[in-house]
Amino acid sequence: QERMYLEGALPSVEALAAGVSAAILCYGQTGSGKTHTMMGREGALEEALAGARRMEGRSSPGGPRGGSNSGGYLGRCLGRSAGLAPRCMADVLGLAGEGRRRPHERGRARGVECAVTLGCVEIFNDRVFDLL
Repeated sequence: QERMYLEGALPSVEALAAGVSAAILCYGQTGSGKTHTMMGREGALEEALAGARRMEGRSSPGGPRGGSNSGGYLGRCLGRSAGLAPRCMADVLGLAGEGRRRPHERGRARGVECAVTLGCVEIFNDRVFDLL
């Protein structure tokens, strides 16, 4: 999952930091692993969210910090089995919350405002299903 994120999705997240819209698509036949690639192991996101909530409760002054697999508390709690979607969102929210220029670059961009929107759909048998 980490390698797929670094090679396949991180360039899109970095493009967002430069002001470019991005989309990540997973395409393939039924049972080929699209959901696993996008979401990760079942329960991985729930575990990360629980860990982030625990960390938030005992945060030190200065709040969340990014880093490798940034995104503040959530990014630090994502495990090896987290899929592309939670990894991307952790880095995107890290960019938005900390004013970073790129997910893995130091320094803050002062006075920058951003809006983050997310769409998640499934297309099956020529029908579109909103997953949010």
